[in-house]
Amino acid sequence: MANRFADTKLEALAIGFASHALLDAIPHNDEALEIALTTAIGAALLTHQVMQREDVDWELFLTGGLGGILPDGEHFLKRNGFIDRSLYPSHNGTIKQPRTEPVWALWFELGVAVVAFKVGF
Repeated sequence: MANRFADTKLEALAIGFASHALLDAIPHNDEALEIALTTAIGAALLTHQVMQREDVDWELFLTGGLGGILPDGEHFLKRNGFIDRSLYPSHNGTIKQPRTEPVWALWFELGVAVVAFKVGF
C-alpha cells in the first residue's frame, strides 16, 4: 500500500508500521509455526509477483514492508531479554489481538492480503 499512498520513504515506513496494528486487530494465530511459515512463504511469493510489475517504486514498496514487519522485532527483543515489556499497542494489550484456530487464521490473512494488494495497486 505504501507504493500507492506514500511519496517518501518515511511515509512508506509509517504506513507499514501503522498497518501492522490494523492487521493485528483481525483474528489470527501467527504464533502457530505452520501459520508463520505459510505466511512467510506467501509474502515471498507475493513479493516475487510484485517484482514483475513495472509500476512499482521499489524503495517505497520495500520500506513499507520493512515498516510492516518492524513491530514484530519487539517479540524477539522481549523473548531474548533485551526489553521487559512490549511498547507497540497491539503487543501490549492496548489494541486487542483476537486469536483463532490456525486454519481460520490462514484464511483471514489470505483475505486481507488480497484486499491490500487490490487497494495498493
